Amino acid sequence: MTQTEMSEPAAPLGKGKALLVLGGVVLAIAGFIALGAGLGLHKIHGGLLFITYWTGIRNADPAAFGPSLAGSLGGVAMAAGLLYGIQAGGVGVALWAVVMLAAMYALILGRLAGLVNMAMMLFLTIGTIPVMQAWDELAGMALSTLYAGVLCGAGLWLVRRRAARAAPEAG
Repeated sequence: MTQTEMSEPAAPLGKGKALLVLGGVVLAIAGFIALGAGLGLHKIHGGLLFITYWTGIRNADPAAFGPSLAGSLGGVAMAAGLLYGIQAGGVGVALWAVVMLAAMYALILGRLAGLVNMAMMLFLTIGTIPVMQAWDELAGMALSTLYAGVLCGAGLWLVRRRAARAAPEAG
């Protein structure tokens, strides 16, 4: 993990505030699942994983949103590349291995961090679990990650818009 991906631990909440936060989390997840089902998304694990990564590991840092989403989708693409490589045979696996080694090298050097980051490695790891190595599973993972990205991105936009409106009043 690079220095920019590490977060300081949050101050502990009191029991009452923790219950309120828990209630908010339950409502948010229920809404996410219900809206996803309404949109016909039945494989929402990728979206939940993205939300958990960005909000829990990256503390919903607006600057980390883009790299977290790009890395998540890049990880799904890398997992799909492995599936394609396996289906294509020896040359396909060899090509995937070259791309994977290049990504790992970039991660170690801290290069291409907007794409090659811990989100990519997390999604790649989940995407290579044998039960996930099917095109419909990986497609569902990618689609639900995009769905979560759109919702979280819209939330960020609203927060920024509110902040911009409130800023002139404060001055």
